[in-house]
Amino acid sequence: NSGSNSDFIETELYTGIDWLEEVVGNIRKLKSLKKNWDSYKGLPIDKNLISAAVQILSEIKSLRKKIPKPFVGPIGNGGIDIQWDCGEKFLSIKLRVDGSSRFFYFDRKNNLDENGPIQINKAGNVDGREISDIIDRFF
Repeated sequence: NSGSNSDFIETELYTGIDWLEEVVGNIRKLKSLKKNWDSYKGLPIDKNLISAAVQILSEIKSLRKKIPKPFVGPIGNGGIDIQWDCGEKFLSIKLRVDGSSRFFYFDRKNNLDENGPIQINKAGNVDGREISDIIDRFF
């Protein structure tokens, strides 16, 4: 089941960003996952990636746009996946322990896709401008 939608904290779409506190709380709960949390040798979630995920969502709040609530879930290698699936558009921000964090964007209507790196330093800090640029292109 690792990587399936059943692993994600189920959410529903909202207008605005009134979901921020709830989603940040759900991200912080990921730190309680122990080794083998998924019965496939899943690793505990990296604390610096939890910090990065919270920073990303805080940056999104600062944009003051109406953005739907994301799905947030653990990745078996100790990372975090933040996803927005909005019908014609899909955005995933995968925060990975090995430093290869990336975003993936797909526009189903226009058959366009884009992906690229997301820089996270060892302390779990992200570049707010980089996140703003990604979100602006998607929403």
